[in-house]
Amino acid sequence: MLDTPASSTSSLVENLDSIETVHIASASHPTQDFLDMEVNGSTPGTESNKKKKTRVIVTSTSMDLESHIANYKSRTTRIDRLIFIADRCPVLQVDALQFAAKELLETVNVDKYLIVLGKLNDYLTSLQRLPMNVDEKWVEQTRLASRKKTDQLEYELRTYRANSIKESIRMGHSDFGDHFYALGDLQNALKSYTRTKDYCTTPKHILDMCLSVVKTCIAMGTFSHAQTYLIKAETIPDLPNKETLGSKLTSICGILSLETGAYYKAAKSFLSIPFDHVNELYETISPNDVAVYGGLIALATFERSELKKLVFENSSFKQFLELEPQIREMIYAFYSLNFRASLDILGKIKNDLLLDMYLHDHVEHIYQQIRKKALVQYFFPFVTVDMNKMASSFNCTVSDLEREVAVLIGDGHIQARIDSHNKILRAKQHNQRSQLYSRATEIATDFAFQSRATLLRAKLLEMDLVQPTRYR
Repeated sequence: MLDTPASSTSSLVENLDSIETVHIASASHPTQDFLDMEVNGSTPGTESNKKKKTRVIVTSTSMDLESHIANYKSRTTRIDRLIFIADRCPVLQVDALQFAAKELLETVNVDKYLIVLGKLNDYLTSLQRLPMNVDEKWVEQTRLASRKKTDQLEYELRTYRANSIKESIRMGHSDFGDHFYALGDLQNALKSYTRTKDYCTTPKHILDMCLSVVKTCIAMGTFSHAQTYLIKAETIPDLPNKETLGSKLTSICGILSLETGAYYKAAKSFLSIPFDHVNELYETISPNDVAVYGGLIALATFERSELKKLVFENSSFKQFLELEPQIREMIYAFYSLNFRASLDILGKIKNDLLLDMYLHDHVEHIYQQIRKKALVQYFFPFVTVDMNKMASSFNCTVSDLEREVAVLIGDGHIQARIDSHNKILRAKQHNQRSQLYSRATEIATDFAFQSRATLLRAKLLEMDLVQPTRYR
């Protein structure tokens, strides 16, 4: 195991006390919870550490790692996603960490490189394979260059402050933020970006500050703080290239809404991104992600009329769906009431979705919502339903289906009764004649009251007992 200075890695250690490990899709491949330290710079006390997490170990996946990672333009994003996949998928662990280590050699983040390589070598040793050698020359040269750059930036900032050059001070703090961000020191990066606020003189400066803070907060997991600065960015007046910029802000809004559980807002955001500006997406997601996130969340939250209008009649989003044929087929099957085909596709892609660093915590909830909607829509046109056939359509046992339907009936989503003996689901019968009579009586009573009131007022006006209303 490689030793790294405690001071250099203290900001990288994740508090894992509240994390559970769950194994799914059992396979014979050995598993281990190997990433004891978080390498994205979040610290105890952030939102990501406050809420209880569940680490799901995926032991079977059809993901082509190399082609999947190639979808992302940002090297930082590729590294973070590779580490996330390695942390949760033993079958891809070695390849993911090797790719991540190779990518890290093109950065200045020495601490993250040493952690990743150390974990990779631990795992290789457990498999009785030769460990990878540390590039000591690169480590030494990069650390020396980083120290020199820190000293240079400090000297420049002191000079700018002495000369009281506002724009230069802003740029100095911004450069420091970029430097700390590249080193993986997100806390100091956030401080530096925030300090530029007092020196912004144009809308462009304010926008750069807001986007830098949002980027850092997302990396740290402080999503509510990121939302505050996103709102500031969205309300800046007189911004140039608003259409192009809108795609980036909308994709950020989608990510933050997803992470905070605002699923309907997240779906609307992803579905409103124009395909013409696909190159302007926020750096941590790809066009394929827009299709996956938007399609899944829309299916879980939208009514049928909204699906038709915002998905099927949305020419821009349909172009995103072409990048992910499985998501497209799944949505079309669901809308066509072919629930078995739709749920089968969901089952096939579930493990891959659990390896997505934004979706993983929300997969179970989204899947539950989609299945609930499918059960409700399946029963809606019928008066009685054979639960044996319904169970076959949903690929489950009758007893499991009965429990699911009972919950939906209790929650008021299905108006029906379960005939457990005959395994039949019967819609509640309403006396339409009685309802029509009650409604007619209600309308007649209201009409009589209004008529009497009108006649009374007319009589009072005739006898000059009330003043007529005057309009100004």
